[in-house]
Amino acid sequence: SAEEGRSPFAGNVYLSNTNRNLQIGSSCTFSYVNPDMKSAYTPSIDHFFESAATNWPEMGVAALLTGMG
Repeated sequence: SAEEGRSPFAGNVYLSNTNRNLQIGSSCTFSYVNPDMKSAYTPSIDHFFESAATNWPEMGVAALLTGMG
């Protein structure tokens, strides 16, 4: 799971373990924040990808599997 304070590593799968928004912080570690009212869905994948694009130092590839149809 995506544990708070843990750094993600290539080749691993991480799952959010709360209903809060998962993000990549400036120290390139996972953290959780309370959702804002802008998103219709919580947790928000938009929030996660925006934080990763802002804070991750290298190019990357991600896959999103939602199960939402």
